Amino acid sequence: MAIYNTLPGSTFGNESGTSMASPVTAGVAAVLKAYFPKLSAADLKRIIMQSARVHHTKVQVPGTEKLVDFSTLSVTGGVVDMYEAVKLAQKASLQTN
Repeated sequence: MAIYNTLPGSTFGNESGTSMASPVTAGVAAVLKAYFPKLSAADLKRIIMQSARVHHTKVQVPGTEKLVDFSTLSVTGGVVDMYEAVKLAQKASLQTN
């Protein structure tokens, strides 16, 4: 799945892969930790993974020409969803207080 992002040379464009997904996921973790500081690293991981929205889109397997369902390429089969992550974090923080 393509992520619209900044690119070298002061441009923007669509890229994919862990080089694009990792900063987005780290950003979600940072926002959650900022708003819900009592969440542990394990809580953050669980919330981010549970918040993932599954996308059934055909994508190329890295390094090949083969097309597969995006949901088969990762543990969650999805893309992180900040809104869902915040809702889960709110629920988790209410349960711990």
